Amino acid sequence: MVKGTAKSSSKKSKKSKSSQSSPLLVPALLSFLQRCPRDSSEQYLALLVLNNLSIPTQNKRPIALEFGGAKTLGRLLCQDPGCHLLVIIIVNLTFGDDVLNRDLLTGSGTNGRVVQGKLVGEDEGEGEGEVVEGEQSFVTCGGDVQLVDSLAYALLGIPHTPRKLLSILFSMMEEKLGIIYYRKSANAASSSDMEGNGVPPLALGGDDCPFPETARWCLSALKNLTRPSKLSPSTVGNAALALPDELDFLADRETSAVASRAILDAGILPLLLRILKQKEDVTAQTAAAASGGTSMHTLYSWQSNTAQDAALYTLMHMACVPHVRVALKEEHPKCVDALVGILNYGKVISIRLINLAKSGDGTWGGESGINSEDEAMELGRTSLQCLKARIALSHILLGSENDAILPIYGPAETIGDHETYTLVDLLSYCLQGRAKEGPGGYSAATFTLKSVLHVIRCILSVPKNKEIFASTINGRRLSSLLLYAVAKYAMGEKVADVVDAEAVEHAVVSIQHMTMYGLDESLVGFTHPGALQKSAFLPNTFGDTHNDNEVNISARDVVAKVFAAYLNMEGISVKGQHAANQILLRAHYLLFKGVAADMSYPGEISKTKASFDMDDMLLAAINMLPEGESMTPGTKPKEYIFSRPVCRTEKQGHGLKVFPAASGKPAVKSFPSALVAAEDLAAKQTEELIDTIEVANNI
Repeated sequence: MVKGTAKSSSKKSKKSKSSQSSPLLVPALLSFLQRCPRDSSEQYLALLVLNNLSIPTQNKRPIALEFGGAKTLGRLLCQDPGCHLLVIIIVNLTFGDDVLNRDLLTGSGTNGRVVQGKLVGEDEGEGEGEVVEGEQSFVTCGGDVQLVDSLAYALLGIPHTPRKLLSILFSMMEEKLGIIYYRKSANAASSSDMEGNGVPPLALGGDDCPFPETARWCLSALKNLTRPSKLSPSTVGNAALALPDELDFLADRETSAVASRAILDAGILPLLLRILKQKEDVTAQTAAAASGGTSMHTLYSWQSNTAQDAALYTLMHMACVPHVRVALKEEHPKCVDALVGILNYGKVISIRLINLAKSGDGTWGGESGINSEDEAMELGRTSLQCLKARIALSHILLGSENDAILPIYGPAETIGDHETYTLVDLLSYCLQGRAKEGPGGYSAATFTLKSVLHVIRCILSVPKNKEIFASTINGRRLSSLLLYAVAKYAMGEKVADVVDAEAVEHAVVSIQHMTMYGLDESLVGFTHPGALQKSAFLPNTFGDTHNDNEVNISARDVVAKVFAAYLNMEGISVKGQHAANQILLRAHYLLFKGVAADMSYPGEISKTKASFDMDDMLLAAINMLPEGESMTPGTKPKEYIFSRPVCRTEKQGHGLKVFPAASGKPAVKSFPSALVAAEDLAAKQTEELIDTIEVANNI
C-alpha cells in the first residue's frame, strides 16, 4: 500500500510538473518561429515539435486560440507560403473539432500569450492587454484570426510578396477585412507607390502552382473548416419546422457557413474549379491495349488527400450551406459545369461501376468485368468522387427548392443507374454509423446523416430519378432504409447519427415520393407507365421469418404504426405531416413483396440482411404500439395522372386554374404529369388534410 501510494504520488508530481511547463512551451515555440530564419534547421525542428503537439485533441484549443497559434501560423504562412509544414499544423488544429473551428472563424474564442509566467494580451503595454498571474484567463480575440484569408493568400501562390504589400495585407487583417480588400488596396499601392512593379500574382493565370504541397494542405484545411455539423440547417429559414426567428442568424454562425462565405469573398472558388477540371495524363495507362486488351484507367480516380479530392470535398461542403448554394447556383455557373463533367464520366462507365457495387465479396473477374484489385480500387475512387459531385450538384440545383417538387428537370439532375447503388450504400452506412471499407471507402465521419437524407429528398424531387430507383431492387432498399430512420425517430430511439425534425422530414417526404412508384397493379388495375415495376415498395415482412423465436412484423403494419406515431409527435413540420398523411392514404394500394433478407447483396458477407432490415428491439417496440384508428384508404389513382402533361396559370383574384394546353402563354407553369402538378399545389396549402391523388384525378 505504501509503495503504491508513493508511486501514485510520484506520478502526480510528474504530471503536475508537466502541466506547469507545458503552457510555456507552445508560446516559446510560436515566438521563436516568428524570429528564426526561413528554411533553417531550427525552424524545421520547431515546426516538427509544434506539429506533434497539435495532434492530441486536448491540445488543439490551447494552441490555436489560447496561445494565438492559429493567428501566428496564418501570418507566418502569408510571409512564407512555401513552408507547407505551417499548413500541416493548421490542418491538425482544424480537424475534428467543430466548436473550435467555429470559434476560430467567428472570433468567439480567446487569444493571449504567456510571457515570463504571466498571461498577457496581444498589445501589452498599451493598456489593452490583460495580465493575470496563476490563472488560465485569456483575452478575447474578437475575430482577428483571419484563417481562411491566410489560407487563400497562400493557396493563390505568391512566391515573392513585396514588404509594402505585405504590410497592407496585415493592416487589412487588423481591421478584420478580407483578402478582397487587400486586392483593392494592393492595386492602388501598385499604381502610386510601387512604381509600376505591379501586384503579386493573386490572379489565377498559369497552370503551374509555385507550392504544390502548400496548396494541397491548404485545401485540406479548407475541407476541415467547411465541413458541416451533424445538425446544420438544410434549408433557408424553414418556418414550417416551428423554429425560432433566429434560425437564419444561427445558420449564419455555423462553422461551414462562415468558412464557405469567406472562400467566396477571398475569390478562390475559380481556383477550386480549375483544380477539378485538371486533366489526367492517361498515356501511361495504355499498356494493356498493346497486348490486345483495353486500358482500364479511369478518370477522376483521385486518391484521398490529393488536391482534387480536397477541392471536391470543399465544394460539396459549401453546397450544403443554404445561403451559399444559392450563390453558387446564381453567381457561379461554372461550378455546375465542373460537377457535371465528373458525373457525365460516371455515366460513361456506369456498367463497370454497377459491377463493382455487385462484387462486394471481393472476387473479381468472370461476369464482373473487373480483372484486378487495382482496377477495383481505381473504380471505387472514381465512384466516390462521382458521389461527392452528385451531392454537391443536387444541393446546388435542387436544394433551394424546399418544396421537394421540381416540375422541369434536365439531364444534369438525372442520376445514372450506378448512382442508385452508391446512394443506397451511403444511406445504409450513415444509419449504422459505420465506415465503408474497400474500393471507394470513406470514414464514418465523412458524411452526415442529415445531409444525406436531404440530398436524397432533392434527388427524388426529379420524377425521372424516382423511376430509375423504382426500376430496380434499389428502390425497395431505399424505402426500407428511409422507413428505418423514421421508425427510430418515432420510437424515440437514438439513430447512429444525430437527427432532428428537419432531417426526419427529409426521410418522410422521400418515402412519399417513392409510394407512387410502388403500386400494386392488381389493386389499381394498371401497370405504372413510368417504372418497369421490377421492385416492390417494401418487403412483405421485416424480421427473421425462419425462426419462430425471432420478431417479425408485416411491413404494411410497420408503415401504419410508424407514421401514426410520427403524426402524434410534437414539433413536426406541415410538410412532414402532409407527406405522412399521403403515405397512409396510399398504403392500401402499395405492393409489399418478399422479405428483408431478399434485399441483401448476393455473396457479400459484410452487407447482411441487417443493412435493410430492422433490428429486433425496434420491431418489438413497434409491435407494442397500439393499433390506433385505421385511416380510410385514399382515392385510387387513375392511370392518366402519371403521364399526361398539364400547365397551370394563376389569375389575380381568381385563385388557380389548371388547364391542359397553355404552355405558350405568359405566367404559365408546365408539369410533366397531373400528379406532379397536384403535389406542387398541395405543397402550398395549409395544414388541412388533402389527398393529392384525388386532386390529380380531377385535373
